[in-house]
Amino acid sequence: MPFRSRILPLLALLALAAPAARADEPAPAPAATPAAAADPGAPVALQAALEQMLPWALNLRLQDLKPQGWSAAPFLGRDDKNGMVYGAGLFFYRDLKIGYNLSLYGVTNLGDFNSVTVVHEHWLPGPWRYGTTTTLERTFDYYYGEGDLTSRNDPFRIRMDHLSFQGRALYRLWDAWSLGAAIDWRRRTELDVERTGVPEAGDPVRLFPDESGGALDLLAQQDSRDSKLFPSSGRFSQVLLRWVPSSWASLPQDEGLAQAEADARGYQSLWPGWVLALRAMGAASWGDPSYLWRYRLGGVDVLRGYGDNRFRGQDYYAGQAELRFPIYKIVTGACGADAGDAASPDFHGPRGTVQAGLRLALPPDWGQRARFDVGLAPDQWTLNVQFGEVF
Repeated sequence: MPFRSRILPLLALLALAAPAARADEPAPAPAATPAAAADPGAPVALQAALEQMLPWALNLRLQDLKPQGWSAAPFLGRDDKNGMVYGAGLFFYRDLKIGYNLSLYGVTNLGDFNSVTVVHEHWLPGPWRYGTTTTLERTFDYYYGEGDLTSRNDPFRIRMDHLSFQGRALYRLWDAWSLGAAIDWRRRTELDVERTGVPEAGDPVRLFPDESGGALDLLAQQDSRDSKLFPSSGRFSQVLLRWVPSSWASLPQDEGLAQAEADARGYQSLWPGWVLALRAMGAASWGDPSYLWRYRLGGVDVLRGYGDNRFRGQDYYAGQAELRFPIYKIVTGACGADAGDAASPDFHGPRGTVQAGLRLALPPDWGQRARFDVGLAPDQWTLNVQFGEVF
């Protein structure tokens, strides 16, 4: 799974905007753009402060954006987990059935937290499509324990080096249906462990052994979405079967491990710019997966009001519902709810969260978006920042 960061952002987009006019001369009129020219209802005059910040961006409408281009965004932030955080993202996208998307983003606190992720997708003119995802990071997990009865108090802090790679290829049977295979390789090296609260006698020096291993995946996929980046209609579903060969497993418990995963999503346009997004997902394991192969809930993807890695298990299920709506030009909003549970070994009933946030289109082509979400759970809350939608 690619790295997901929880940070408080201060997007440095103003560095990419046109400079403001001097106080002793009138501000130059922004050059006409195809989007502005096609919008007869565009305002003649905008508020001066906004006009100076992003004079040409404010005349864009999301429905006028090109289906291909690139976006970039540096950012600066701080959170309680990583301290001051610096990073940047660069995205080249072609939201068509033939073409490719490339994402590169990195985060660092100039200390013991550094992460780089590269995602590549390539759609060929024929029936084949392939892609890779690579993540290299020095980071840490808060470890609350296994299962769904964990307490938020005094989790362990596990520092580690982590590397993951997934290479996948899919063959399109017909327009919306594909079959494929993937190689999923992961490596984890534990550096040290400490308790976040008051240390106790007998606290372990390490919690889990170092491990590395690979898996073979088979998958079937159905995709009728109108957009792979920000869908407003259509469906997506995937079933994945995973096998960890004994020769690829560094730990005995992973030898012969099998897993099955299912993910179903639907999108319905309600009014212009308003989209209802729904998702149901789950997974089951046959065997006792090690730390790398266990499922986790909480953080920026599922149960977004709980902290990252809050619930863990060999099986899980989850559902998500989100309403996405326009606010103003390049700014949109979203609100929704998540519910789910992780078993280790038993389920004890779903946990729920609610969340709301903003989406900001990124320059210079405004096709990619930064996502800002606040999530609320019964005993935790989170502020999450990422690129693109969760689903």
